[in-house]
Amino acid sequence: FNLSLYSIVWIGSLYIFGNYDAKTGFKNIISGYFIGLVINLIIYALLPLEFRFSRATLLLGGLLVLVLILFSKLIFNHWETQRLTLSKPLKKKMFLVGDKEECREIQSLLLNSGIEYSIKGFIDPKEDRLDSFFTNSISNLDKLTSHFKVNEVIFSAKSVAYKTILHWMSKVDSEVSVKVAGRSMFNIIGSDSSNETGELYTIDVKYKIKEEVHSRLRRIGNIIFSIIALILIPIRILTVGMRSALFMDPLEVLLGRKNWISYDEGLEELETLPKLREGIFPVSVLLGKDNMSQNEMVNINSFYARNYSIFQDFEIFFKAICNKKF
Repeated sequence: FNLSLYSIVWIGSLYIFGNYDAKTGFKNIISGYFIGLVINLIIYALLPLEFRFSRATLLLGGLLVLVLILFSKLIFNHWETQRLTLSKPLKKKMFLVGDKEECREIQSLLLNSGIEYSIKGFIDPKEDRLDSFFTNSISNLDKLTSHFKVNEVIFSAKSVAYKTILHWMSKVDSEVSVKVAGRSMFNIIGSDSSNETGELYTIDVKYKIKEEVHSRLRRIGNIIFSIIALILIPIRILTVGMRSALFMDPLEVLLGRKNWISYDEGLEELETLPKLREGIFPVSVLLGKDNMSQNEMVNINSFYARNYSIFQDFEIFFKAICNKKF
């Protein structure tokens, strides 16, 4: 029984932190492993004596689990990529978005870059132009990336407005990497590492809140906050009075109809951010100010989406509770 319970905890923790996702890294593996270890140690401490075996057995078993996880990752990734690495590099399947000349320029630079890639098509940034060079227009970009199983989209900053790029960044799948080729094509080729030549030097546009790992952590956070809110109902009735929201908000979050934390409402500039369900507390609670300018609200919401962390949600939730916003 104990072995099955500990195994389920480790598998669940590794799953939440993305160990079984297509794109995962060493940080995800270690985070999932150590969170699982901490939970198992807590379970061990709470179990009756007759259900416990030696603590040393649990720790040695945990060390064996870590070795097996890392070893299996190395073997599977070597089998698929012929490289000993913990994070499996995916072959880049690309769309290039820009005018014809810019797409050709980026394509020629890619040819000399040494990157393993295949271009699945060229996307026209204008919707009303008929040209056989282009696979389709930008209006169908989200459907096209899914249909062609594209994992990277490169926009040309010369012909695609940044607001348009932000819009599509929130629409395409979270597994799709979005990059922007700068206005100066002479600087597009560079390297992130002295050991790797020819990696595209672009603005890598990324919202953490879209990543599968953070989506799972957000859901767990929502469940934890709902349980806390339900436990606090008697105290909240004494401090803020009887309100239906005290009961309905936690239930709606548990049913997946709402989030505890979401963007501030009524800001057109936030429409380009990844979509979230309606929230009970706005992100602007982070600043702790009652009167904020529109610019401040846009900036804090954008920061939240780009740099999402479950700890931010905890901070917003408890700030809102302490300020009697619930």
